[in-house]
Amino acid sequence: MYKAWPIIFLIVGAVSIGLLPMFEGRFINVNIAKEEFRLGLLFLGLFLTGAVMPWQFLFSIRRGIKEKELWLHNSSPMTVLIGAKLFYTVAWTTLNSAFYTFFFHWTPSIIEGSTSEIIWMQGLVVSIIFLLGILTAVGALLFYTVYIQLKRYIKYGSVIITGMLFGLFLFTTDKIANSSLYDKLLIHGEIPLAFLEKNMPVFTSEDVLVNFYSLYIVEELVMWLVMASCFIAASKWIERVITR
Repeated sequence: MYKAWPIIFLIVGAVSIGLLPMFEGRFINVNIAKEEFRLGLLFLGLFLTGAVMPWQFLFSIRRGIKEKELWLHNSSPMTVLIGAKLFYTVAWTTLNSAFYTFFFHWTPSIIEGSTSEIIWMQGLVVSIIFLLGILTAVGALLFYTVYIQLKRYIKYGSVIITGMLFGLFLFTTDKIANSSLYDKLLIHGEIPLAFLEKNMPVFTSEDVLVNFYSLYIVEELVMWLVMASCFIAASKWIERVITR
């Protein structure tokens, strides 16, 4: 059933983006142009695709924890087994997103550019979704393991405590990222991304503004090292839960 969810979501999203704008003015009345309506639905579909992905991943992990034989009779390390689930989920989400981005070609009055420029933009959008998918999946895995551990000691209220810890994590991360010490330690090795704009199509709508800033090598290396450490720690934690 879980494997069927992304397929259903993909079909419903594609039909909505493609057909709903055609009904505008006949069955529904929206005070925006048809192509702006379609573009808004497209961005909404991309957002929902990314939002559903961590839950899809956690459902798969939860099912694996309930059916422990799937893990205990496999000789592969737990990091490999969970990594395979993570890769499958993120890859499937990325493919769905890539399919949605083809609707960029249906908005010529908003996105002006050649076919190659629109394909270039599709590649950028899909790449960003792929990277964000990995980050959100690892974060979801980490806090799911915290929830499992809390549930062992606190049967009721573990979800609320996990949510509070997640909020505290976001607040602390924001404070650290905006501190002067963060800039001194991590904002090094600048790579300007303005060159990506050269092959981008032009957005004629004033509601859409695309700016490329800079990438910092030290910051990216530290971030991915932290994420890898969190993934390994969470995988080992789940392994302890299963073997226990």
